[in-house]
Amino acid sequence: MADQHVQIPPYVAPLPPDEDARLAALLACDVLDTPPELAFDNIVALAARLTGTPMALVNLVDRARQWFKARVGVEPTETPRELAFCAHAILRREPLIVGDAHTDGRFATNPLVLGPPHVRFYAGVPLVSRDGFALGTLCVLDREPRQLTPQQLEGLQALARQVVIELELRRRNRELEERLPDPTAIADLAAAQQQKDELAQLIVHDLKNPLMIILGNASYIADRRGLPEGDRRALRDVITAAESLQRMIMNLLDVGRAEHGVLLPRPRPVDLAETVRSAVRTASGRNDARDRRITANLGAEVGGEPLVVEADVDLIQRILENLIDNACKYTPAGGAIEVGASARGDGWLELWVADEGPGIPDNFKTRVFDKYARVARDAGSDRTSCGLGLAFCRLAAEAHGGRIWVEDRRTGGSLFRLRLPLVPAEGG
Repeated sequence: MADQHVQIPPYVAPLPPDEDARLAALLACDVLDTPPELAFDNIVALAARLTGTPMALVNLVDRARQWFKARVGVEPTETPRELAFCAHAILRREPLIVGDAHTDGRFATNPLVLGPPHVRFYAGVPLVSRDGFALGTLCVLDREPRQLTPQQLEGLQALARQVVIELELRRRNRELEERLPDPTAIADLAAAQQQKDELAQLIVHDLKNPLMIILGNASYIADRRGLPEGDRRALRDVITAAESLQRMIMNLLDVGRAEHGVLLPRPRPVDLAETVRSAVRTASGRNDARDRRITANLGAEVGGEPLVVEADVDLIQRILENLIDNACKYTPAGGAIEVGASARGDGWLELWVADEGPGIPDNFKTRVFDKYARVARDAGSDRTSCGLGLAFCRLAAEAHGGRIWVEDRRTGGSLFRLRLPLVPAEGG
């Protein structure tokens, strides 16, 4: 008689004791098989940048599958649950870290380890609902063994809390929609959105501290004498990624502030010529700007007039950083980026950033400044953008009483123009 016992591979996780209730909580979020959403896409982009990993997922564990609400570096939208690292992670309330799957008895024979995507490193933070059910994970993966620093893990946990906020908001919205048009439900819906925005700001603050530690320690070590050049380059990559993540976090924070009416410039005399030179020097030293020529145009077009405007120097610098960062993303290696400033003689000064990218379709030219807007300027590009950099630029420009727009360059690429009044905006 044939053996009736089938040996279960060690990579197959047991079911949680509360599985039926857990699945009910997951279904109540009304999120499975929904289209991609930038709120979730932004979180996995931040997670990948924070940890320096090529793959990141918002992963929800369904009855027989793990389904990816958002993903970076992974093509499939789901895999069988029996293969899921995350099915193990939801059995616990603390993060699951697998430094090297090849040496971990639970996962060494997992097909996702032995075959594509060849997972070696995994770190997953359970997404625990308000009722205490682990719905899935925010996880990062690599094809090489590694570990997270305490600061990276702290940041990943903060981002996981933001995922839970998004899922809980969906669940609450669904409950409220069932009560509409009850007037109290409408008020509750508005209150839920406000609560979500406030919590998002707290998450941003949670991320800033570990990021500052990562940036400070990497800079300190990179400046040591006698450090091997390969190690120094690697640390510079960490610094560049941390600075980029820092800009993304500050954009998120200030876009939220602006929506609540508290992005108020602190004007003082700003020399735009020196601001442009400083932005060009800083951008030229970043690793992600390598192989691109970034130049300042402060020549004949200035017309001899002073380039001094009453403005918030920090906000103006960050506008330039975001515009140059955007230009670097889309200008191919070997291309040129021009940053300029000029006096118009009509009470306005102008800044501009010109790239040699593929340009922006006409029907998207006004939308690129919307919150969370994403425009695929290069269909073959795998770059991920938070869609907040340009939104911040518009809000900061308008807070000064100015405006920003994009147009095509005659020679190809995009030209972003920012005009600022010589006199500060009313109440600025």
